Amino acid sequence: MKLKEVLLGVFDGLPGLEEAFKSVYPKADVQHCVIHKVRNTLNRVRAKDRNEVVEDLICSPS
Repeated sequence: MKLKEVLLGVFDGLPGLEEAFKSVYPKADVQHCVIHKVRNTLNRVRAKDRNEVVEDLICSPS
């Protein structure tokens, strides 16, 4: 089975990987991994506020 088309690449922010992917698959969409986005966001929230932010994320519409 041969790969015909790549529609989406999902990345975790590793430097250079997204650029390399786009050079090979220029028409594909790119997005960052949701789990990594959430972790990166929570790392910037004060420890005392994290539970409230997590609850808001869980209850927010997609």
